[in-house]
Amino acid sequence: MGCNFLTAIVSAFLVTQSYLFLVSCIVLTCFIQYVPSILSVIKFEHTGKFPSHGFKLPGKYIIPVAALIISAYMITNFTLKTLLVAAVVAVLAAIPYFFMNRYNKEKKAD
Repeated sequence: MGCNFLTAIVSAFLVTQSYLFLVSCIVLTCFIQYVPSILSVIKFEHTGKFPSHGFKLPGKYIIPVAALIISAYMITNFTLKTLLVAAVVAVLAAIPYFFMNRYNKEKKAD
């Protein structure tokens, strides 16, 4: 229920914004989603524990590090308003996640 309420509040705020701001938020969200993928490729190359056998990364860390640098550079091109909204939404989303995780651990202990 708390997540639905949070989604409603964020949606109500975003609906009142301009089209270009919404597009900017969507693009920022896509870049943020690339970061865990890039980091997982680095981890797979470093640990040697690949999810499927036959994973070969030419150039070792060159491609993922370059992708990470390019993504970081592209994120710096967003407006301060877009980055601030993204940070606020991330913090607001992390709060219920923290409590749900804590609740599930306490429930398993019983």
